[in-house]
Amino acid sequence: MLVTAVIPAFNAERFVAEAIESVLGQTHPQVECIVVDDGSTDHTAEVVERYGERVRLLRQRNAGVSVARNNGAAAGEGAFVAFLDADDRWHQAKLERQLARLQGATAQTMAVCAVRAIDEAGAPLGDDTWHCPSRSLSVAAR
Repeated sequence: MLVTAVIPAFNAERFVAEAIESVLGQTHPQVECIVVDDGSTDHTAEVVERYGERVRLLRQRNAGVSVARNNGAAAGEGAFVAFLDADDRWHQAKLERQLARLQGATAQTMAVCAVRAIDEAGAPLGDDTWHCPSRSLSVAAR
């Protein structure tokens, strides 16, 4: 099952490679990675282009993160869409675990997971950590 990972990026040359690597390194093998450059004035696009065909780069005039996410989602071909910011990193089994929990879910179902805030070196930032109930993946239908 193909998952579309959308990364909106504005002046993200410093971090976007780590976000991309975390998408490409997923244990779930069917993932397409789309980076939407939201009018960056730095070298974000050049960093993304280094990945060649493994990552699709969309460029737009600066319109904000919501427009970038929507444009990335619209361009994707996946049965599911997953979002991460350009300064985020995913756990390598994130998609595999979420998809397992979404088996048989309706179209109105979404999955959320724990978040750990880290500094540039990857060290936890103390109280800036949020966990789902019971520190596990939760599934909620609307």
